[in-house]
Amino acid sequence: MRSHYSCSNEHPRMPYESNRFRNSCFGVFSVLLMAPISNICAAQGRSDVPVEEFRSRLEQCIEQNRIDASSNLQQVFVSVYGAARSQGRILTLADFVSTLRPNDQLNGLELYNRCVVGIVRGTTNNPQDVPEVLELPAILETSGQPIRLRARTIIANNSEVRAFPAGARAPSGTPGQNGVNGSNGAHGAGGDGTSGGAGTPGEPGHRGVSAATIQIEAENFVGRLRIVNSGQPGGAGGPGGAGGNGGAGGQGRAAVSGIFDCSSGPGTGGGGGNGGSGGDGGRGGDGGNGGQVTLRFQTVAPGSTISVLTLGGLAGSGGPPGPAGSPGSGGAVGSSGGRCGSGGRTGGAAGAPGAPGRNLGPGQPGLDGQIEIIIEDRTSLATREFSRTFERRATND
Repeated sequence: MRSHYSCSNEHPRMPYESNRFRNSCFGVFSVLLMAPISNICAAQGRSDVPVEEFRSRLEQCIEQNRIDASSNLQQVFVSVYGAARSQGRILTLADFVSTLRPNDQLNGLELYNRCVVGIVRGTTNNPQDVPEVLELPAILETSGQPIRLRARTIIANNSEVRAFPAGARAPSGTPGQNGVNGSNGAHGAGGDGTSGGAGTPGEPGHRGVSAATIQIEAENFVGRLRIVNSGQPGGAGGPGGAGGNGGAGGQGRAAVSGIFDCSSGPGTGGGGGNGGSGGDGGRGGDGGNGGQVTLRFQTVAPGSTISVLTLGGLAGSGGPPGPAGSPGSGGAVGSSGGRCGSGGRTGGAAGAPGAPGRNLGPGQPGLDGQIEIIIEDRTSLATREFSRTFERRATND
């Protein structure tokens, strides 16, 4: 099986070749890229592999190279290949990776480089070979795992390589349990209410995952690339449980009146139960550390932009403290009647309120990662942030 390449001005029609790719190869890149564009053009390949044969060879490659590829991931690749073949357009890495879930993107990248390229070109693909062209997808998430991308030419079309989804943070701590309310005192006997139970503390927020290393190496780079290799923010602490309310005191026993006098005066009301203490809010989780980013290019096309962030993850906030339980009310004095008065007796005293829980505060922010940019063997080092638009020369002057 042969692979056919063409960079002639006639642009012969080939399966999997799109107008977008032809225009970019012979238009934009010829303006932006000062280095030869032969490597980019050489990536245009044609393969007459039927879809079922593509599926079979893909399965064999996965087994031989022991690639972690789920059945769903394999089916996505077969579907994308079949659609491209029927529509007569070129296959790129972006076609495959852009359709994958974030958790499958790294495995999809390995599957493309180690299997798909060789199948489509009709060649045996050595995993150690450096691909001619690597076109980055719009978004590539590493899920905090290390990644190394290598190619002769890397193309970024407003691409973003990031460790975690925007706005993602570590899980919050589990809330504390509320305290049990106290029982009321016996009515008519002046029984005291029981105290409310204390709320339990909230669990600490989870620590944010640290970003791993991102390495990107190429002889030529063209396009706009943003890398966000910041640590994941820590999770918020769980709220403390509320203290249980104190039980109310029971009403005192009723007075007993005789024919000629009061046989027994009314009983005193029972005391109210104390409110339970609120649970402490959980401490916020620590932020994950930013990861190392290393970019190594021999040439960078004028007009290209590169921005990198390697911030430490934000600290998770402390969980709110649990509120104090309310005190139980005192029981009323027992009823009187006939020849019996109150006898100076009073109702029971109310209980004391519980103490609120404490806020144990936020966690610690993660450490910022390091950035190393090497262009034409000139090195720039930075911490936290790097941003540059390349004008006429792709050097670190």
